[in-house]
Amino acid sequence: MPVTVKQTAATRQASRNFGIASRKAKLIRQAFTPQLEINRDGSLVNRFNKALITAGKDQWKQIEGFRFNKHTGIDKFFP
Repeated sequence: MPVTVKQTAATRQASRNFGIASRKAKLIRQAFTPQLEINRDGSLVNRFNKALITAGKDQWKQIEGFRFNKHTGIDKFFP
C-alpha cells in the first residue's frame, strides 16, 4: 500500500458520491429483498449502486423501471 494517496477534488467527490449512493442502496435493498418472491440475482448490489449513482439527486425518477431480478421491478413497491 502506498504511504500517501494523491486525490484530486474530482476523485474525492466521486468517492463521496459512491459512498452516499452505496449506503442508500443498502437500506433500500435490506427493506425490499425479503419481499422478493424469488432469489435475487448476484449482480443486484452493483446494479443498484450504479443506478443510484447515475440518478444523482433526483433519484426516484431515475430509478423508475429498475428491476431487482428478472421478475420483480421497483414498480412492485412504488406503483
